[in-house]
Amino acid sequence: MKFGKQLKQTVEESLPEWRPNFMDYKDLKKKINGEIAGGDVEGNSASSAEGVVRPTSDRPNTGQFLEALRTEVEKVNNFFLDMEEEFIIRCQLLASRVDDLVSWENPRGL
Repeated sequence: MKFGKQLKQTVEESLPEWRPNFMDYKDLKKKINGEIAGGDVEGNSASSAEGVVRPTSDRPNTGQFLEALRTEVEKVNNFFLDMEEEFIIRCQLLASRVDDLVSWENPRGL
């Protein structure tokens, strides 16, 4: 199974409130493919011996992909930071409840 299809399946199987926080792989792929194709048309790309097209840094639209990538990475990172904070708060709350239960069952500290 190709990565894009596997990612799409993972997104669909995830919690609905998490879905908007996944990286938009399809859009990023379109942007990078458009930049590579633009390089071929304009002659602004370098081809290796294996036939792989490598875009050069002097192409004006290279920044579109990089900016989209930065935005997507920031979106995912912010989501994980928010989730981490939420789980830390929940963990502290549960630890407090455990402490309360322990002191309730053993009020004399025995």
